[in-house]
Amino acid sequence: MSRCLPVRPVLVLFALTILPGRALAQAPPVDPFLGVSILTTGAAAPGQPVVTSNTVDITVFGLTQPALSASSLSGGYDASVLDPIKNFSAAPFSFTTTAVFNANGTAGTLGQAVTGHRVDQDGNTITGLGGTFTLTAAGGFTFTPGTDLADVNVGDTVRVAVDYTLHGVNSAANTTRNFGGVLYIDLTKQVGGTF
Repeated sequence: MSRCLPVRPVLVLFALTILPGRALAQAPPVDPFLGVSILTTGAAAPGQPVVTSNTVDITVFGLTQPALSASSLSGGYDASVLDPIKNFSAAPFSFTTTAVFNANGTAGTLGQAVTGHRVDQDGNTITGLGGTFTLTAAGGFTFTPGTDLADVNVGDTVRVAVDYTLHGVNSAANTTRNFGGVLYIDLTKQVGGTF
């Protein structure tokens, strides 16, 4: 004789975390110099997306009902954040080089040669002299390796750098900002000793 067991409802609880990516709880602040939002505000690190976490309990009855169904309607940044970025214009901005520094950190003079320094691919200073740079207020520069790079072998590449300060003006917002900068040059030594 066969016997049938009655089917009973089953209660299953799931905790679901939805990570939609670029949804924001609030709009990031507007940068006063650039006039647009800086979208890394609230991210784990600069350049990474802002992540929101939504948790929900799902109750399922019976053996034939789907155990999990989820959707995310997060659309990312709204128009108040994106439109100023899409419509950004460089027209009201101007920049001037205002200071340049020798490899040892002392101030140099614009229009005159200052010492450069060697750096690795991550921008960290390494041993060895780095030639001379001459920077102009308008953003032009010249580089002279001199004998500083005589130890570089033919076919090898060396990166040299010089530190400077840039002054920016946004005439539309009537704001200014100073920026620290580094000019990098990658040089490959050619047969005959030129770069």
